[in-house]
Amino acid sequence: MTKTHDKTTSKNVRLYSMKSLNYMENGSKPWTLSEDQFLEGFPRFNKNFYDFMTNVLKTDATRRGYYARFKQFLVWCDGRAIGTDGSVLPNPCKCDDIVGIKDPHTIEDLLRGFLGYLKNDRKSTGATQRQYITAIMQFLSESRVKIDGKYVTRVISKHTQLKIESWTKEEIRKMLKTTMGSKPKYKAIILTYASSGIRREGLTDLKYGDLKEVEDFYEITVYSGEPEEYTTFCTPEARKAIDSYLDERRSGREYTSNVPIGDGSRRVKRVKKVAKPENITQDSYVFTTEHKSEDKIGSQMLTASFLQIQKSAGLDGQKKKHSIHSFRHGFQTALTNAKVIGKDGMEYPAIPQVRQRQLMGHKVGTNDLQYLYTDSNKETLVNEYKKVMHDLTICLEDIQKKEIEDLREKVAQPEIQTTKEFEEFKTQMYAEKKEMLEQIANLTKAVRDLSQIQKYEEAVENSLVRTRKGSKKVVVSPDRAYLID
Repeated sequence: MTKTHDKTTSKNVRLYSMKSLNYMENGSKPWTLSEDQFLEGFPRFNKNFYDFMTNVLKTDATRRGYYARFKQFLVWCDGRAIGTDGSVLPNPCKCDDIVGIKDPHTIEDLLRGFLGYLKNDRKSTGATQRQYITAIMQFLSESRVKIDGKYVTRVISKHTQLKIESWTKEEIRKMLKTTMGSKPKYKAIILTYASSGIRREGLTDLKYGDLKEVEDFYEITVYSGEPEEYTTFCTPEARKAIDSYLDERRSGREYTSNVPIGDGSRRVKRVKKVAKPENITQDSYVFTTEHKSEDKIGSQMLTASFLQIQKSAGLDGQKKKHSIHSFRHGFQTALTNAKVIGKDGMEYPAIPQVRQRQLMGHKVGTNDLQYLYTDSNKETLVNEYKKVMHDLTICLEDIQKKEIEDLREKVAQPEIQTTKEFEEFKTQMYAEKKEMLEQIANLTKAVRDLSQIQKYEEAVENSLVRTRKGSKKVVVSPDRAYLID
């Protein structure tokens, strides 16, 4: 009995093969293979698509998205009737079959039909529909297939901007209390997302060499080696969680695996296993799969895990909160809400907008001169991040613990502290005493001068004598002379 593809596939059914999924999830990126290996491993695609991924698309995140979307389009096209002459696309459908359609109107109708499937069957939003059709049309343009893009996109659903809300600290704590969220790996992932503002693919591609110790937290280089590379940070509690997870891998961590029961059915049982200790190097991925420590955790697997964590925490069903991207919104909110009080008593942003964009890794336009002419000074970014570190810390006990440790350190050296304060007080007293003595000396001198002036005036008045007419008598004192008529 042959298996047929149901054109009314529900939204929850994957439209890609397990073979291609394994390539994507296990870190073997199709665009990193040689051309021959790619064409052999992915027979639906052709040389043009390989060149399109390797030479035209710039980042792995874009390549991954374009590959998955075009693959779903090809699966939808399997055995589909096109045109009015009764022609049918082959099953499986390949890139060459789409590019080989001579009539551009037929391709346009085909794309409109796919948009209708995304809209009606998959219940996709207008933004999602546009992402799919953009990937397809860009490849067709690269293959020099001319179609009327405006005609195709005219049926895309009207996009209503949805305001994505951030996860609150209380909601994140609920995630950390779930069975999966409390595991070292997912605890580290949750706290890293919450305190760094990193995107989903930015975390899955993160390597140990991208982490740099700064005081008691980590400096993170996101998209290392890519044109979109930027620097952000994570809180001390996130670093502690990352280190704990990596130490577990170094010592050999436990994990559970599905093992067939062996009675001929498809039933499985959960069995605990212990992985071998790892030698984590600069090129090792920070977050890996359970079964193969050298393979990074896949983005689809990560999203599925977060959906499970949300459900366990009772946080599912919130339309305005995206499982992972809401962490990024929370990070931006913390940067925006950081305020300082100016001399005029008014509130001002504590972190300049250009620094916020640098910490977020936002794309820069060619006319954004403020961003382009502002250096990404690491020390400055560290100081800016410290302003919001308290707000990005999820577990209050960690904050309290640090405050207690600082207090203990201060109390542990009372003599040094007392001596320092006494020396400062003594220096201040000497300065005040000196100033007071100078004031007394000046006052004494002023009184003495006034008294002497009065004495001279009396001596002059008593020494007046009569002399010959027209004569003058001069009375001379040690430091003054008075001419008396």
